[in-house]
Amino acid sequence: MGEETITVSGSKFPVYTENGEYKVDVRSSYATLGMYQMVVTVYIENQKRGIFRRRFKKVRKISTSWDNYRYWLENTVELAEKAVKKYEEEIAEDIRHRKAVKESIAQFDNWDGIINESEDE
Repeated sequence: MGEETITVSGSKFPVYTENGEYKVDVRSSYATLGMYQMVVTVYIENQKRGIFRRRFKKVRKISTSWDNYRYWLENTVELAEKAVKKYEEEIAEDIRHRKAVKESIAQFDNWDGIINESEDE
């Protein structure tokens, strides 16, 4: 007799970090040839609320590979935490990048336009 595949589906709100509040969905998803993967979707609350319910905007979606499905099936909290942390790291990197671009533009604007040949060597 074949082994029955265990699937999960759940949603958690609110999920708190030092940087924000999120909604996180964790579910099993059919991959291929009888294999499954875990899918985690991270949402932030939309500024516009519906009449009777909150509205959320999807900001991150990750899928695990089918070969570690069993591990993540037993560690759904860890998987959700990793997804939220990855999203926050991406936001922090985007902020750092935007700041670096602004600084670079300011340096260019303040540049006197002189290229010293001796500095290139």
